[in-house]
Amino acid sequence: MKIIAINILTVIIILIPSCDILDSSSSKTISPLDSKILFKAVESYELLDAISIPQIFIEMTTEKIYGCYNYRIVTSWKIEDKSIIINIIGIYKPHNCLMALGPANGRVKLGKISGNFESNSSKVVFVIVTIC
Repeated sequence: MKIIAINILTVIIILIPSCDILDSSSSKTISPLDSKILFKAVESYELLDAISIPQIFIEMTTEKIYGCYNYRIVTSWKIEDKSIIINIIGIYKPHNCLMALGPANGRVKLGKISGNFESNSSKVVFVIVTIC
């Protein structure tokens, strides 16, 4: 029993410095956008593990493939008149990297809306119809 406790203590001492958990200088960073973004309007559920009413989301994916799968597109958004205005702030790069290749992703929940909406680019028009 004493040998197992010593081995566990040794593993803990080795892992803590390598994880940078206690490093207060490490921070989350938001980098400038360096890729084109693909937009898609979808009807989906907010929670996949519970019964709920479907809502409208705008899903975003970068064309660029990053070295960490958990990079996110940071946005702010608003609906003004009949326009959906999405401001792309940048790419959020968390301190912990999921070691797999993939694009940065983002999702904007518009909720239960209907009507004709334009994005802040005059080339894109979303027609969102809610049938109740």
